[in-house]
Amino acid sequence: MKSKVKNKKRTYTILIVVLGLVLILGYFMWFMRWKNFTDNGQAGSLQVKFGDGDYLNGGGAVAFKSIKAHKLKVGDKVEIKQNEGFVYPEYNGKAVVSYIISDTIFAIDKGFKGNTVLNPGKYRRLF
Repeated sequence: MKSKVKNKKRTYTILIVVLGLVLILGYFMWFMRWKNFTDNGQAGSLQVKFGDGDYLNGGGAVAFKSIKAHKLKVGDKVEIKQNEGFVYPEYNGKAVVSYIISDTIFAIDKGFKGNTVLNPGKYRRLF
């Protein structure tokens, strides 16, 4: 009788551990999902207009305007993928968030290369 109770406890413990691992994995996958940005532009100290007219600060870094609030912080690692037709491949890949301009605009540690037509894509936060 005692061994049956012990086996049930062991089974429940294993189930709880597995469920916990699945929840933790789901949490990280949720926060690492790809999110869209509508354009990129200069986050310049010259107060260059960005996209819909927002003004940016932050040196010569490239900035991205997300569709929804990005919830990023300075120092976060991100990965950028521009949609087909992009001009500057240097923006793609891993980068570090260097400035938060607004809840929808963030700049990374890559230099702004120049103006282009509307250039959307996607980004995700890395851990």
